[in-house]
Amino acid sequence: MIWKPVLGLEGAYEASSAGDIRNIKTGVIRKASPTYKGYLTVQIPCPMEGRHKNRTVHGVVAEAFLGPRPVGFQVNHLDGNKANNAVENLEWVTPSQNMRHAFSAGLRKASYVTSGSRRPGSGRKSGGVYESQLGEANPNSRLTEAEVVQILAKLASGAKQSHLAAEYGVSKPMIHAIKSGTRWPHIPRP
Repeated sequence: MIWKPVLGLEGAYEASSAGDIRNIKTGVIRKASPTYKGYLTVQIPCPMEGRHKNRTVHGVVAEAFLGPRPVGFQVNHLDGNKANNAVENLEWVTPSQNMRHAFSAGLRKASYVTSGSRRPGSGRKSGGVYESQLGEANPNSRLTEAEVVQILAKLASGAKQSHLAAEYGVSKPMIHAIKSGTRWPHIPRP
């Protein structure tokens, strides 16, 4: 097990490669407590604020071993286990990459997908469908999942949206919506 200084608390606290946080002076490992979402947190001093603050163990370990958090990035648990904060199980990812990982690993399931804009004054999004009606299961679908995959591949290789719309018998805005992920959002983008 390797110990490295906690970013911002060098000389006072260390994080281990196994996911523990300890006080250097006393050698005492801080007790981690789970949040309602299942992430482990520890209470450690925040010198800038002059008080103790709860910090996620995965965030502290990632900063100690993977370097400072890049702007806009999150920590991803590779095995999907929020309690496994070993450094080899952590990586910096964008929120989008983190969400894709959660869906591909089966950690999250789409129950209701919205893709439309807000209706004025309603506070609700329009255009949503239940998971059981995604893609080909939707009775209004004009495309198959295989055709959407083909469209995405052709878009990636530089095909024009207007040509694809004519070829597949759909509107140009539909091709754009497929490209942007507002339609057929469950199909992985290349």
